[in-house]
Amino acid sequence: MKKAFVVLLVASLAGCATNKAVLPSLEGKPRVKINAAAPVVAPAAPVAATPAAGTFDFSFSGDILDALKAVKAVQPQINLLPPLGKPSPLKVTVNLRGATLDDVLREIGEQGGDAVDVVLNKSKHQGGNQVLVRFNNPKE
Repeated sequence: MKKAFVVLLVASLAGCATNKAVLPSLEGKPRVKINAAAPVVAPAAPVAATPAAGTFDFSFSGDILDALKAVKAVQPQINLLPPLGKPSPLKVTVNLRGATLDDVLREIGEQGGDAVDVVLNKSKHQGGNQVLVRFNNPKE
């Protein structure tokens, strides 16, 4: 069995060694230069960052109710509703660049912690964007 395998292996290798391979014709086909230098592409000029629509810069430090009045001055389309609960002084500091109204109100609400909830109502049928502040005072 081993002898038959060796004979077939030698015969197939001998056949491959004596066969002249047929190369495909390269006529009419484009040739690619392998070592050619790549074309030089000029670097693009940097594009100045333009603020996206609906974004603004907002910086404020003071009481939370005054912060919402400052947001109203920058974004006059919002409606500030009277605060719910007993208002208590709470200092917030916000400094955001290229922020949306949602980002600014979220930052103010996060600084309020558990003492204050800042709610943005975006329903169209109630007059657009309404901002409500709810003071979570402990029961007295």
